[in-house]
Amino acid sequence: MSPRAVQLVCSLAAIAALLVPAAASAHPLVDQARAQYDATRHREALELLDRAEEERDLTRADLEELLLLKAMIHRALRQMDLAEVDMFRLASLDPSRELGREVPPQLRRVFEQVLERVPGPVRVEVRAERAGEVVTIRAEVLDDVAALAQGFRIFGRADGGPLRQSTEARLDVTALPHQDAEYWAEVIGPGGAPIATFGTEAAPERLPGDGAATPVGGDPDPAGTDPGSDPSTGEDEGVPVWPFLVGGAAIVVGVAIVLAVVLTQPSDESQLTRPTVTGLAAAPLTLLAFD
Repeated sequence: MSPRAVQLVCSLAAIAALLVPAAASAHPLVDQARAQYDATRHREALELLDRAEEERDLTRADLEELLLLKAMIHRALRQMDLAEVDMFRLASLDPSRELGREVPPQLRRVFEQVLERVPGPVRVEVRAERAGEVVTIRAEVLDDVAALAQGFRIFGRADGGPLRQSTEARLDVTALPHQDAEYWAEVIGPGGAPIATFGTEAAPERLPGDGAATPVGGDPDPAGTDPGSDPSTGEDEGVPVWPFLVGGAAIVVGVAIVLAVVLTQPSDESQLTRPTVTGLAAAPLTLLAFD
């Protein structure tokens, strides 16, 4: 063999080695079951598939492969009633599934028949409601005519807060009124496979807050008073009080001086006439005028 031919054979072998692991991409138990089916050990294959359904780490693709392989094994065992159940579950999971050439025509016809009883793929509807500082997230399964749903995974958190998770149909998350809440959910089927999703961690659904966070340090003007007023008294600082105080003091001093002059006047008639009442009243005003 020429060096060029050897190089070509090595290249093809390398490509084949890369393709083999890609073909065995299902769950290990599903892969083993297919190997048993290919070896016509159907009972052993069914046992492996039953074990796989009890696992918690199947992907959606694993579950689809498991249901199709079960239908093929039941057909090989001449158990067409069970094969129809398997195809009905597969149609409920993925009505648009394209069957490969390895699927016998009899099973293809069964798949077309059960599709008429399937309203669509299994769905999950999720709602979030806010009550004070609690956001309640609820999930509901829809169109699960084949009873595939076995549980939930609901995730939620306040904006910037820790992630919380629930395996029930409800999750409560603490979030202040101004905080957004984000959430997503999965419906879990046989083997722990997610059979329906609502949002994802990378693209969660959001319930917006009211956007009215209190500033750090509190409200600078909680009473709504004017910036120029004294918060403790509510009086307007635009009209100063000190002129009234000074004027009142000047009046008191003026009256005191006039009374002192009147009381100290001598009684001799040669002295000036005592001030009249009109003069007394005018004296303080005179003092104010020159203050």
